[in-house]
Amino acid sequence: MNNRRNLLIVLGAASFTPQTLFAQAKKPPVVIGWLGASTAETGARRFTAFKEGMAALGWKEGQRFVIDARWTEGRIETAQPLAEELAAKLPNIILTQSSSASVVAANASQNIPIVQASGASPVDVGLAPVLASSAFRHAS
Repeated sequence: MNNRRNLLIVLGAASFTPQTLFAQAKKPPVVIGWLGASTAETGARRFTAFKEGMAALGWKEGQRFVIDARWTEGRIETAQPLAEELAAKLPNIILTQSSSASVVAANASQNIPIVQASGASPVDVGLAPVLASSAFRHAS
């Protein structure tokens, strides 16, 4: 019985190589919710530029991040249901293309960070009380 137990211990220990002991679990990709204020066709240039920028930073689409995109087709009345649909999927972040889309996304979720790529200042539309840096004001 003792030999059998020792054999099981040795076999078990042999299965734990340094690679398996120190291997990190593969992180799931960051999910980016994209709320475009236009059509997919008219927003394609910005959408492509964003993905190219991520690639330039070493973020490979499909591995490091995935984008779940919704487009309002230029109709602001469609923004709220689209933002709620995105928020329900619990992305890590929602990226918007206009200040009106940012307001709608903020109403859809209080817990998901929202990044506004263009439009009026988040302070001006009531999404932030102040900007943390004056350099941010000059970015848009």
